[in-house]
Amino acid sequence: MQQIVCLLAITDALLSLDMAMRQLFKNPISVFASSSRSGQAMVEYVVIAGILLASFAIFYLFEGTFKEFGARVLSLIGSEYP
Repeated sequence: MQQIVCLLAITDALLSLDMAMRQLFKNPISVFASSSRSGQAMVEYVVIAGILLASFAIFYLFEGTFKEFGARVLSLIGSEYP
């Protein structure tokens, strides 16, 4: 008897999952439109923070590159040719 109840519960869960997936693929925007929009704001903040961190990393890379290049140029300018 427990096996039948377990199978019925699994079948019910699969059917509800199937219905949810059909609704999602049918009209994906309507599924998320009914929920609150606070998740969207959080995603936007995370994306902006990621872009900010990436830009800091690029600036740090440029600073190291140009510092090495500048030191090399200054050493060439300061050297005396025979």
